[in-house]
Amino acid sequence: DESSSQFVGRVTGLPLMSEDESNLFHIGLGIRYDNGEEPYRYLARSEFNQSPVFVDAGEFNADSTLTYDLEATWRRGPYWLAAEIVRNEVSAPQLGDPVFGGYHLTGSWVLTGEMRPYNKRNGTMGPVPVSKSVYQGGRGAWEATARYSTLDLDDGAISGGEMDVWSLGLNWYLSPIIAVNLNYRHTVLDRFGVKGHSDGIMARVVLVLE
Repeated sequence: DESSSQFVGRVTGLPLMSEDESNLFHIGLGIRYDNGEEPYRYLARSEFNQSPVFVDAGEFNADSTLTYDLEATWRRGPYWLAAEIVRNEVSAPQLGDPVFGGYHLTGSWVLTGEMRPYNKRNGTMGPVPVSKSVYQGGRGAWEATARYSTLDLDDGAISGGEMDVWSLGLNWYLSPIIAVNLNYRHTVLDRFGVKGHSDGIMARVVLVLE
């Protein structure tokens, strides 16, 4: 009786899908309600796992929260565009009932021509397949990506900050289980009346074990 209760749901649909399924358009709606039995805290890093926290609303109490999530995806062969909008309404009269939100726009081009699979059961895109891995004498799969995201944690009596992140990435999938990623991110932060920016580059080797 001291823990919060949450109600979460998501529905998706395919308004457009070609006969060979190479061209599709996906939409989705998600919702989450929390009855506020425990304190809340919203924070985010600059999309690097090892970076410091950039925006932070701090810990606070509220009567409840209601989150809406709208998503859309278009994929045609090796090209993929995705967008997502999130709005979080906090019921906390003592804080001015703040509303937080953000969105992202993401693009991907698989340079070697492979096409991400689409899972109709859960409405999600799968990982990039590899037509011929480097261990079979091939070149693996190469993917270029671009992304813009924004997050606003300033509203009511909360001054958590506003963050914008521009990203460019290059991914090399040597095989279905081994990949090398290189990402550059430019982050702009506006918090406590001070605006600044930072730049970061991340390289990593990914091993997928299923």
